[in-house]
Amino acid sequence: AGFTAGQQRELAQRIIGQLGAGQKKLRVNPQIEREGWRLLGSLERLDAGQRAKLGDELLQRIRRDPRNTARLWTIGRLGARVPLYGPLNTVVPAAVAERWMEQLLALKELVPEGVAAVVQIGAMTGDAARDVAPGVRQRASERLVEAEVTEETQAPLQSIVPVDRAAATRVFGESLPQGLRVSGR
Repeated sequence: AGFTAGQQRELAQRIIGQLGAGQKKLRVNPQIEREGWRLLGSLERLDAGQRAKLGDELLQRIRRDPRNTARLWTIGRLGARVPLYGPLNTVVPAAVAERWMEQLLALKELVPEGVAAVVQIGAMTGDAARDVAPGVRQRASERLVEAEVTEETQAPLQSIVPVDRAAATRVFGESLPQGLRVSGR
């Protein structure tokens, strides 16, 4: 069952302190920073407010270093419309997701991890409370076409695409153990 929401909050507070998020920037070993942000992005039971604060902090850092793959991966997970295991009430509000998408789309260059983040944040769910505005999804699609991103990669922006084992592998970087599967919503 993984960590409870309380355990995830406690773990997040420790990592946030080590990263110096939201305060005077600390000098942190780059590997520790990358892994710390990835860990924070994988904590899907953090409440939506905490996830929004982390994402806002992260976007400031992404603007300074728009090719940082760990940060881009993390913003995609923090803003994902479809959590892999967390409850739906921890998904950041659609207005926050829209703001993040606009900022990512404004980057001069969209690296593959940036594309993945835009698609995760803008993925259609069929739930009006979670879905970003159609105009934002349309702008994302246009920008991704300019960047020569395949239609298959953009598909979640156009229609509801169920999360599958391959998606979990892409997100977590390894296949799930035999017998463990991502539950559909």
